[in-house]
Amino acid sequence: MDLAEHRFRTFPGFHETLDIGAKLVRPEQPVIACVGDGDLMLQLGDLETLSRERLGVVVVVFNNFRLGSQRKRVEAYGPVMGVDHGNPDFAKLAELFGCRGYRVDEPGQFRDALTDAVSTREPCIIDVIIDPDARPPRVQVSREAR
Repeated sequence: MDLAEHRFRTFPGFHETLDIGAKLVRPEQPVIACVGDGDLMLQLGDLETLSRERLGVVVVVFNNFRLGSQRKRVEAYGPVMGVDHGNPDFAKLAELFGCRGYRVDEPGQFRDALTDAVSTREPCIIDVIIDPDARPPRVQVSREAR
C-alpha cells in the first residue's frame, strides 16, 4: 500500500473503526493501528468487536496519560485543565475483552511485543508507556519517497 496516498487525519477516536474496516476488506493483511491513549478511550467498544469477530488487528496505544494533542492548545490560553488523566492498564483491559494484551515499559520490549502480536493473528493491544513530556518527531511522507 502506498502510504503517501492512503495517509490522512480523522477525528479523535475514529482510527479503530477504520482499522476494523481494513481488516474486514483484507483479512490476510496485517493491520497495525497506532493510536494515542485518548483515541483508544473514545472507542473502547471496538475492543469488543475485535474480540467477537476475532479480527487480528494489532492496536499500539501510545500511553502518555494525557491528551497530548490538546494540551499545547490549552497551554496557549491559560491554566492547564482537563488534559492530564489516569488510564487503565490497557494490556489488562484487552484481556478482559478477550484480546491479547502486552505492556511495554522499556524501549527494548517493543520489538518482541510487536513481533509476537502480529504473529498471533489475534486481536491485540500493545500498551506503550511513554514520557508525557516527550514530543513525537515530525514525519513527512512525500510521493518522491516511493
